[in-house]
Amino acid sequence: MPKENKDKVEFKNLLNTYSVKEISDLFAKVDEKIMRLHQCSSDDFLMLNKDFKTIFKYRNQIDSNISDIFNFMAQINSDLLIKELESVNEYIKNTNSIRLKNKEKKSELLNELSNKIRLVFIPLRNFGQNLMYLRLLFSNLNLIITSEEKQNIETESFIEISERMAFKCKILSEKNYKELNNLRKNIKNSSQNISQKLKKEYEIEKTISESVNQLQQLINEIINIEKLADSVKKRNLEIKDSADNIITNIQYHDIIRQKMEHIQQTHKDFMSELSEFDKSNEEKKFLIEKAIQFLKIRDISGLHATKLLHTNKEYQNAIEIIIKNFLNIGDNINLNVNSFNKLISSEKEIIDLKLNKLSFINDQLNSFDNKSKSTLEEQEHLIILFNHIALNFNLLKELSGEIELYIQESNEKVIINHEENQTFSNQFNQIIQILGEMKKSFERIEINFVPLLKIIEEYKVIHNKQDNKIYNTEGKNDLLKKINSIAEKLTNTILEINKKINENDKSSNLVLEKIKQSISNIKYYDYFDQLAGEITTELNVINYHLKNSYSNNTVSNKINLEQLKDYYTMDTEYKIHDDVINKKSKGKNKSTNKNEKEDVEYF
Repeated sequence: MPKENKDKVEFKNLLNTYSVKEISDLFAKVDEKIMRLHQCSSDDFLMLNKDFKTIFKYRNQIDSNISDIFNFMAQINSDLLIKELESVNEYIKNTNSIRLKNKEKKSELLNELSNKIRLVFIPLRNFGQNLMYLRLLFSNLNLIITSEEKQNIETESFIEISERMAFKCKILSEKNYKELNNLRKNIKNSSQNISQKLKKEYEIEKTISESVNQLQQLINEIINIEKLADSVKKRNLEIKDSADNIITNIQYHDIIRQKMEHIQQTHKDFMSELSEFDKSNEEKKFLIEKAIQFLKIRDISGLHATKLLHTNKEYQNAIEIIIKNFLNIGDNINLNVNSFNKLISSEKEIIDLKLNKLSFINDQLNSFDNKSKSTLEEQEHLIILFNHIALNFNLLKELSGEIELYIQESNEKVIINHEENQTFSNQFNQIIQILGEMKKSFERIEINFVPLLKIIEEYKVIHNKQDNKIYNTEGKNDLLKKINSIAEKLTNTILEINKKINENDKSSNLVLEKIKQSISNIKYYDYFDQLAGEITTELNVINYHLKNSYSNNTVSNKINLEQLKDYYTMDTEYKIHDDVINKKSKGKNKSTNKNEKEDVEYF
């Protein structure tokens, strides 16, 4: 077939492919689906935008609370508190060392003293028995001289003085015996009281030390959390980046809308132009213009089909990016909130510390003054007993020596006065013998008593040199005030911090729930893809039928190059995109210049 005839046939086929009404109906159907496409994308994006603003609001609340938490921590002045607590620990350590040494030495000396006193009792009892026997011998001696015819005033005086000295020595010996026995009982009580008091002191100081360590641990936890500031800031930057990405991709709603509106407007323009043609008009010029319009429809249908595929991809990609960034925001917010959760348990610890340990210390210190004074009086009484016993021992030693010296000095004269009285001589010899036994008994007393005196002196030295003779409740009260002050400061701070943590925990849960709900509420992800596919198919069908009915590429290319440029080009695509982005950027910049926490309107 000649080329001219072939072109006529194709030209005729092109004009007969669709009627004007059929083309109008097809485009109307496409436009109706485009409206549905726009509606479903609008529903999803508006829902995401609304949820994002809610999440953004919670995020700002959380961020504000985190800022408050770090400010609260900064007000604590952790380094200063740690130094104060270290000084408390150092004080306790030093005073414990001194007290332990003194109290243990005292207890050791008292136990040694109690054991050695037992060794004095037997020789002291023997000494007392010898004194009784000595007095009996003097009584016998007195009876002997009364039977003599001649009265000897000198001997009577000797016997009287000796009896008086022996009686005085006997009284002193018994007093020593009683005082030693009493001392032993007092030593036992004092030793027990020292042990009990020392145990109680250690219990108090152990509790103080535990309280200090607990406070140090709480402060260290705060210090460790303070070190998280950089991580929190880094995650906040990631949250900001995610928010920016969400804002950018939510803006695709306007881009998609304008693209679809542009497609619809192009269709309307074509239909308006096409409606001017009447099929009954067979003029060649008229038919050529009609054919050119059909070719425009053919090419624009293909172009729109391609653009819808691209738009669908943009929509799907934007939704995926928004979901991804929602999840990133949720993860980072959750990590920021959970960074502080360890302090939740600290609130219970600090309250327990105040109600139990510090309260126990306070109660014990309040009741300790009287006990300490009582213990001091008891120990002072021991010192008095020590002094009495030492004094009486020296008196007994002195008096025992005086008796022995007096009898020995009077011995020769008394014997001469009664040398004819054998009974007197025998009795007097027994007195001399008893004096010898008394001397031996006292030597045994002295052997065991002198070490007692040394122990007593050592005890007195320790007692008098002790830095705190009574338990230093004043010093401990100062410590308790310091610890209570630190505990109070920590309590107030931790309560404020935990209030913010609890608020953040609730907000974080709401954020996670909102993100989960928002993702599950995306209704049209698949539907948009399906609907875009249907529209693309219909446009491709129009393009396909018109393309197959006419193959004159020269005319087609000319139309594409000259006339279609006025309807739809990549310049139009870029213009739509740039207009939307520029408009949103201006709005975004205005928002940025205001408080970052203000709601941001995207649509």
